[in-house]
Amino acid sequence: MHYTTTERIKVGVVYGDEGRIRPEWFVWEGREYRVIDINHIWRDKVGREALIFFSVSDNANTYLLCYNIIQLQWTLCGVEMEG
Repeated sequence: MHYTTTERIKVGVVYGDEGRIRPEWFVWEGREYRVIDINHIWRDKVGREALIFFSVSDNANTYLLCYNIIQLQWTLCGVEMEG
């Protein structure tokens, strides 16, 4: 089942070499989710907004996280639920 949203979320990140960021966990609807795998990362622009997308998964589902570089905000863009 696929769920699409544009909800702002809190994300804990680790900063690595050359300013790279890696999401480690995020809070959605009051619940904390641990990132087990990063499946894919890509960049895009929407108007003047520079975005980084992270397809991440925990042990059960896949989530699409979006980081707006200009506004310094995280958004949950979608969820792919198993089953």
